[in-house]
Amino acid sequence: MGLKNYITDGIYVAIDNIQYHKNVRVIRFDANIYKDGTKKVRIAAQTHDFAGTEKYRRISGTAKTPPPSPKNGETWIVQQDATGDWQTRDGLLAIWETGDNVWHFWHWGHNEIFKYLPNKQYCLFDEETKTILPAPINLINDIEWWDSFFAPQVIFGGTTNLWRQLYVYLKLLPGFENVIDC
Repeated sequence: MGLKNYITDGIYVAIDNIQYHKNVRVIRFDANIYKDGTKKVRIAAQTHDFAGTEKYRRISGTAKTPPPSPKNGETWIVQQDATGDWQTRDGLLAIWETGDNVWHFWHWGHNEIFKYLPNKQYCLFDEETKTILPAPINLINDIEWWDSFFAPQVIFGGTTNLWRQLYVYLKLLPGFENVIDC
């Protein structure tokens, strides 16, 4: 089994030697670039690791005013011209702390990826334009994302396998739109 992604005429990336470490949520595979269809002329090789090891923030939405009955840990992006407890906190993260019964405000981490709950997408917040942008899929390593593609119950569930799931994942990456199962 293997996967191929043609880069240009006659040159392709072959993906093989997949190692799956379910206990630590890591997949490692080798990507070799070949010049011919016989795999005799290798141009380059690289080992890739990707993982589902982090728990990203879950953002409830954007608002100018605090919600009336927030839950503990609920997180919002404060919009411009905010009012009430959020006044003068434009662009910050507002996090409700039930124990203190107060909103705490945080700055964004540099290039922080989060799950935006209104559209269930992984996103980035552009601090300069104050807009929410889709996160590049190759940067996502959230546990929930990982489990949707590579959890043991998915991989060994009977309707798919590790190669198929890796194929589905790679098709989402920029530059791998033409990957084929070979």
